[in-house]
This record gives sequence, C-alpha cells and structure tokens, in this order.
Amino acid sequence: MPNIDTVFVDLDGVLVDFVDSARRALIAKGVIEPISHEDMMAKWPRGNFEFHDVFNVPEGKVWGALDRLGEDFWAEMEPTADFRELWSMLSIPFRSDNGHIVVCTSPSKDPGSAAGKIRWMERHISKGFRAFIVTPVKHMLARPGAVLVDDSDEKVNKFREHGGQAILVPRLWNSDHKFADNAVQVVKAELRKLGGW
Repeated sequence: MPNIDTVFVDLDGVLVDFVDSARRALIAKGVIEPISHEDMMAKWPRGNFEFHDVFNVPEGKVWGALDRLGEDFWAEMEPTADFRELWSMLSIPFRSDNGHIVVCTSPSKDPGSAAGKIRWMERHISKGFRAFIVTPVKHMLARPGAVLVDDSDEKVNKFREHGGQAILVPRLWNSDHKFADNAVQVVKAELRKLGGW
C-alpha cells in the first residue's frame, strides 16, 4: 500500500454497535418507548446521522441520559456484526513497520466515555491495546498518506477537506446507506482505489 501509511478507524458505528447499545439503554431508562432492533432500523430515516431523530426525542435528553450511564455503558457495548471482518481487513496490511492502524474515536461529554472506550478496545481488540486517539476533531489528523475510515459523512468530508483521504463505511445513517449490507466489500474496494491493495 504505497499511498497509505496510517489508517484511522472509528469505533462507534464502525467497530462498535453504538446504535443498538444506546437503544437498549434508552429503553431501560424510560427515555424512549420499547422498540426492537429490527423495527428501529426499519424506522431509521435513511441518511440521517442524528440518532435522536429516530425516536423523536430532543438531542439533549438522549445524550444526557447516555452520559449519565458512565464508563460501563461504553465498555460493555457489543461489536458491530462486521467488526472482526473489518478489523482483520484493515489491520493485516499494517502489521509491518511500514504502516499503522489507529483507532480514532470521539468521546461524549462524559469523561467516562473515553475510559469505557479504552476498556472496550482492550476487551475486543487486544489486552493492552494502545494505538488509539480520543478526539472530536479527527480532521486535525488529516494529511497525505492518512486515511480515515468512519461512518459519519461530516467527519469523512472534513478529513478530506484538510488533506487526508477517507472512506465512508456504509450504514443506514449516512449517504452510502444503499450499500449498508455490503459495508466490508465497499471498504475493501475503496482501500484498493486509494492504495493499490
């Protein structure tokens, strides 16, 4: 991969199933009415990244409830269904000294979210995993040779605008929602385009 020396990969929505974990937590706290995962995904307005819009609940109420859950909420989330396949695909070319794969995740306003995310990485990626950056300003890492793999149209676009390359992981909540069932194949094809995989 001559054109890529670092891959920054997002956690929430890419490697971590934030959406379903939040759904369950918000139901348990009485913030939203009970709804199955399947019904939530069917109801999701395609291309809309705003989680709270799915439930017609104010953003502050949703994030306030999630932030009060603390570190354990972030640490105990389930991986996405394609986590293992995505992580393996992204990390194999970067096991040598020629490149790096770095988890790049944005914290919530609760300081416990960062600690919980670190615990999640140690549990699901590897014990003592240290190749991560916790920042809401991912575009500050953009440069030639760097690729961001993320599920947010906004973050992907900003990373590109600041000189990096980026791949949008297809999910129902972004502009590539039509390809959500083939996310791994889409990411693989985009990596090939960027770096001659």
